[in-house]
Amino acid sequence: MSFARVATCTLLLAALPLTASAFITPDAWKKKELPALRVIQHEGARWVFEEGSEAHEKALKGVFPDKHVTGFETNAAGAFITKAPSRDLLASFRARRPGYRVVVVDGQHRILPAGAMSSELPEKHVTRLVNEGGQVAVYKAADKDTLTGYLESKPGYACLVHEGRRWILASGSKTLDAALAGRFPDKHVSRIVSDGDTVRVLKSPDRLTLTSYLESRPGHSCRVSDEGHLWLFREGSAEETAFDEGHRPDKHVTRMVSDDGHVTVLKAVDRHALDGWFAARPGFVLRQHDDRTWVLPEGSLDLARFAAGHVPEKHVTRIVSTQGGILSLKFTSAEVLRAWEASKRGFVNRLHEGQIWVFREGSPALAAFDEGAVPDKHATRLRTDGGHVISMKSPEAATLDAWEAAPGWS
Repeated sequence: MSFARVATCTLLLAALPLTASAFITPDAWKKKELPALRVIQHEGARWVFEEGSEAHEKALKGVFPDKHVTGFETNAAGAFITKAPSRDLLASFRARRPGYRVVVVDGQHRILPAGAMSSELPEKHVTRLVNEGGQVAVYKAADKDTLTGYLESKPGYACLVHEGRRWILASGSKTLDAALAGRFPDKHVSRIVSDGDTVRVLKSPDRLTLTSYLESRPGHSCRVSDEGHLWLFREGSAEETAFDEGHRPDKHVTRMVSDDGHVTVLKAVDRHALDGWFAARPGFVLRQHDDRTWVLPEGSLDLARFAAGHVPEKHVTRIVSTQGGILSLKFTSAEVLRAWEASKRGFVNRLHEGQIWVFREGSPALAAFDEGAVPDKHATRLRTDGGHVISMKSPEAATLDAWEAAPGWS
């Protein structure tokens, strides 16, 4: 199976420094300025402030607000606690993306091009509902290209739509700065990707930038080194932040894979980071215990118990062959294993009463399902796996059609 075929969208935390998002106060509305966000570490939590605000100035002197909101996130790097003076400010921090500014007002996300000096949107604008942590989030932008580019951007990579084509550019690069000013590179590479029923053309200054964008996986991120190697990190990890600051790990592991006839060198700080990257799938969380990799359903009771130190005695083990080598993975049940194996790019699988439900990644239908709304009307397909008959369900037959045509994970 080829190495990369479809871009995905994830809404996970990016590395510092923060320059691409903003929250707007009533005074800033009058000035039509979008202050940047700044983060201060304090007592094990990340505090988010508007740069230059009264709360920010006090925090710099060690005085933090008594009234605040708190958010909890978990990914492959661990658990994070984030605090902010307001709910909208916390949401702005979580929604940041390279190449864009985000302003959250009354729970609605306004997506603006980088460098925008006002958060005002025209009377006619576009809106999209997105699954975000099991809840429906509202995203708005002045035009479809801005909204599409934002939603397809990833930590470390900006997606800019120009003349109907999606350009993938590395965060902080001179090429991105030039593109934001309207100057796109003459020399570039292109790739056609499909998520089953949609075909898109992606462009990028070089093959590795495009490959690393496509190969970013849930809870993990990719970076391209000056030597042309692809570094894999647990998203939000100290190693990822250090790499972005110019520090290269002294100790690492290396594997080589084939990508459209090219040999790509993959590097990671340790074997677990590399193996975890190959095992990552939307809808599942990876955890390490006694040098073993466990695959647990996102938001499940088993995941909560595992986090509390209760490792299941009953489990199943599967030896999986990937382009990165042989992986030994543990699952809490055969049903979880089959749901993980049925994962495809652009889709999320959920288990319910022993049956696998398929949703488009980030869809409102997925958010509704996570809130307990199991569709009465749905489509069903039966597939066989190792002699077992598996029931696959989805709210629409078209979703199952697209899922069947979509590429799997390598």
